[in-house]
Amino acid sequence: MALASQDSPGGFEVFLVIVDQQESAPAGLLLGVYSGHCRIDPFSGWRQIKVASPAQSIAVDDDWRNDGVEKNWRLASGWIACRPAVSPATLLTMNPIQGSPAAPVPDFDASDPAVCLFAKLRDRDYASQGWCVLEGRIVIEKALASGLELVALLTVPADADYWRQRLAGGSDVALRVLARPAMEQLVGFAFHRGALALARRPALGPACLPALGPKDRRVSLALWQVGDPDNLGALIRSAAALGGAAVFLGPGCADPYGRKALRASMGCTLSLPLYPVVDLAGLRAGLTAPAAVGSVATGPRLVAAALSPVALQPGQVVSAGDTVLLLGNEGWGLPPELVTQCDAVVCIPMASGVDSLNVAAAGAILLWELCQAHPAKNHAG
Repeated sequence: MALASQDSPGGFEVFLVIVDQQESAPAGLLLGVYSGHCRIDPFSGWRQIKVASPAQSIAVDDDWRNDGVEKNWRLASGWIACRPAVSPATLLTMNPIQGSPAAPVPDFDASDPAVCLFAKLRDRDYASQGWCVLEGRIVIEKALASGLELVALLTVPADADYWRQRLAGGSDVALRVLARPAMEQLVGFAFHRGALALARRPALGPACLPALGPKDRRVSLALWQVGDPDNLGALIRSAAALGGAAVFLGPGCADPYGRKALRASMGCTLSLPLYPVVDLAGLRAGLTAPAAVGSVATGPRLVAAALSPVALQPGQVVSAGDTVLLLGNEGWGLPPELVTQCDAVVCIPMASGVDSLNVAAAGAILLWELCQAHPAKNHAG
């Protein structure tokens, strides 16, 4: 059950707690204590007390919610975690039950340059410094596999040996190990993926795909004004998974190497070719350059995803050489003038009363259909 932070009449501060819902839950069933959106290890300085006071409601903000946790909980009885209103540093030196001194929770060294690289992570502009932030083992492994240069890596103790072995052999990566509470205090938000890394940002290349053979077919994705990094990352991940050759990033798109986009793509932004374009003329130029077309006589076919009375169903889109699927903003789609410049319009048939899908879901469906119609050519690059 979840509780939000508040000051109780007895001078204790009540913190968000997730416990077993049994009325007489013993201390061992405390699952997590949260303060200021930062998880604190319950066995490093928190005791539980029995709530005897009846009928008090505490609203739980959406930011505190987990799946299945109601927004309000009546404090009729149950276990919560309380502490006197003293500094967190003092709290973390107390035993869970007796309140006697215990070993301090490991803190971070604020003078360590490698550690300070991660401080207040969400508030920093890493792109202007030429860096990108990698969250979690999968994304970091994708970065290593792509040859990206890691600068520093922060990990929890449970994963420290893995990363020491993984980075052994002449690596210059600054590896630092922090307990989860200290890591969350450092970066400024609750973090559950075990590892964070900083890497040198890759550069986006000019829009010019490698040559196709005379019978090759290729499907790529072009995005316009997809400013949500989660949608952008999910679309790039779908393109990589379904056999897309490349992704073209038009005006108004989120940073593909931003922390959220990298996380949503599961690192696929580091393995799939990404090309910036400013307009359809630039897109066509990149696809019809000698390096791109090889011996294919016909040019690329640009297919806009949009609602239109002349829209084709996905299975009706067939072309030789390159096919490029264009997707627009989540709310208003592709600009009308862009749609009119494309060679075809495609849409997904839907049940009555529903006229659209989330752009990431629609993109995945259309990519699947188009890639099935065009036997996959290996990713470009």
